[in-house]
Amino acid sequence: MSMKIKCRYGFDHEYHEYPNDWIMGGANGEDPRADPRWKPTTYLYYDWQAQVIWTTQTPLCDDQAIDEFTKVRDMGTTMRPKWIGKYRGLPGGPVQMLNVVYDAATDTVTAREQ
Repeated sequence: MSMKIKCRYGFDHEYHEYPNDWIMGGANGEDPRADPRWKPTTYLYYDWQAQVIWTTQTPLCDDQAIDEFTKVRDMGTTMRPKWIGKYRGLPGGPVQMLNVVYDAATDTVTAREQ
């Protein structure tokens, strides 16, 4: 059996699923990062020159990381995010690019052409 926690960002999914014995924390008791089995994903935000401008492990899922393009953009005038990649595990591992492109001028995300 497993427990389901509703995702606030669920563009591609509605719930996050965890084992029933998973330890939840946070103010609302729904934060999975309290469990010692939690493995964070590292998200890398790239600018239009493909330079990493921000790195974070805060988002719980890809949809939240995509939603946070605006937050990265608003960090300063030099922050112009365009793409996002991710990896799990140790730094230096393979980076998987998410299939999105961010337009800071319009604050919109579109699917990246392959």
